[in-house]
Amino acid sequence: MCRKIKEPGTQGYQSTPVSETVAALKDKYLREVRDEARRETRHSLWTNVKLWLDDSGESECVSTDVSESGLGLFCKRYIPPGTVVRIGFPSLEGRLMVAGVVRHSLYLDGNYHHIGIEFAES
Repeated sequence: MCRKIKEPGTQGYQSTPVSETVAALKDKYLREVRDEARRETRHSLWTNVKLWLDDSGESECVSTDVSESGLGLFCKRYIPPGTVVRIGFPSLEGRLMVAGVVRHSLYLDGNYHHIGIEFAES
């Protein structure tokens, strides 16, 4: 069951269980990416994502892949590992949102970073 989040800046997004959000993403963007070293199968996912950070505002990012346990993103800013974030998917019906924790932030080139987020049930 979804519930509305009353946090500033997240208007119109619904907090949803991770499993529901991942299922909705798979239904809309399914493309499997196999990697034997990972716990779960990753799925290629190229879509706009909105991140809300607890203490430093929000960021527009682009997702690269999703699994049952996390999400990969390209962002134009560094987000330190350990940062708690809310992840919004504006392209999904209902504008679903889940919580997560940044596990890695790798500088790529220019202003871009690859951010790895582990989902957390909110």
